[in-house]
Amino acid sequence: MRTSPPFGGFINDYLPLFRRWFPGVTMEPCQNSIAPRAGRELWLKAVKNKPVGCALLDRFEEAALQQRPVLLHVNDGRRLACRISNIVARDGADWLILDDRMEVRADSVARME
Repeated sequence: MRTSPPFGGFINDYLPLFRRWFPGVTMEPCQNSIAPRAGRELWLKAVKNKPVGCALLDRFEEAALQQRPVLLHVNDGRRLACRISNIVARDGADWLILDDRMEVRADSVARME
């Protein structure tokens, strides 16, 4: 029976969970663990995203209204050729709903062509 938080798990289990809210999250071995946990703990660094600038949001909205094809350069290295079908505010962030129903946080887009 567990009497404490759910300790354990693997970095590959945790990263996708944190990346939804913190796209630039990093995890690395903890350097100051107590002896019984040395080598088994991770240090997590998560930085809250900056608000999306009005100029970029305006460009997203224009592309969505015109249903114009765009190329989104996402901070994780992906390039998405798509159309923006909608923009919604959810979970404290703006989300781009793409034509294939994929959702991308607006603040994870580095640039749009």
